[in-house]
Amino acid sequence: MNYWVFQATPKRYRIIEALTETVDATNWNWMVNQHKGLIKENDKFILWVGGTSSGVYALGTITSPIKLMRDKPHGYVIDPTLNELLDRVEIKLDYNLVHNPITKSEVEIIDALSEMKYGIRGLTNLASNHDEFSALVKMAEQKVKKSSIQ
Repeated sequence: MNYWVFQATPKRYRIIEALTETVDATNWNWMVNQHKGLIKENDKFILWVGGTSSGVYALGTITSPIKLMRDKPHGYVIDPTLNELLDRVEIKLDYNLVHNPITKSEVEIIDALSEMKYGIRGLTNLASNHDEFSALVKMAEQKVKKSSIQ
């Protein structure tokens, strides 16, 4: 199993709205530009949203091999080139953290995340690892638990 950081750019895609409004966590796909020979079904991913509110907004599982697809969920693209038939993988959101993301400042103070790659301009897919993913899952579970108590 491999681990990946999938990056979203709010100037090109209304990712916050998509995560907020899309109930079906299994009807998603993600564009693959880098590591095409390595990304595969059952790998795990970290969804990093860039911009002024950057951080981890979802964690999930890749549910298909890479294939030519159009964007899903539909209706959130700002950059029309993202609507084209492109190499993508289907994904399932295991943790949707849109209402309580793991912020960049939180990531920066966790030792296990000190080497995590994110925010690299022009790249949509970056390599990650088991330790980084596990640390983020623990943080996500705490955030989910905390929000269910309130």
